[in-house]
Amino acid sequence: LSSHALDMLESDEHAARKPMRTVRAEVDRLEEIVSSFLSLARETELRTEPQEVDALLQECVRLFQKDAEARGIRLLGDFHAAGLVLMLDPKQWMRAILNVLLNALEACPQGGRVRLFSRRTDTHCEIEIRDDGPGLSPEVTERVFDPYFTTKPGGTGLGLSITRSIIEEH
Repeated sequence: LSSHALDMLESDEHAARKPMRTVRAEVDRLEEIVSSFLSLARETELRTEPQEVDALLQECVRLFQKDAEARGIRLLGDFHAAGLVLMLDPKQWMRAILNVLLNALEACPQGGRVRLFSRRTDTHCEIEIRDDGPGLSPEVTERVFDPYFTTKPGGTGLGLSITRSIIEEH
């Protein structure tokens, strides 16, 4: 309803527009928190199907391109696993990639870049996400996958924990 109300406001200058954007952002944030708790609470069975790795990664970049531009960040893809098809649960796998991409965008300063790479070796497919952010201290690196550990104000500490479990399941 908040999205619909925002659409109904004719101009960006309307006094109700800013509060409605805040309501919409908070609803999105709460939805993500609840979804994260539910994902952590239940083991979801993977529903794998043949998926082209680079196509899924390109979709992840597409989904965050406008967000990156709004933050003044260049989001780039460099894909070298063309034609590689793996048995993946596309929803879960994309959720894992998107979680890491979102963290990278949040850590990256304005004017920086976030890059998503894929490459094949003889036995592996490697996916790497790099950002121009400040990096993590050794203390944070040790705990970054612990459930409920976060360095973000208002964060749940579930994103990377869930991401790790998705990747390990695959």
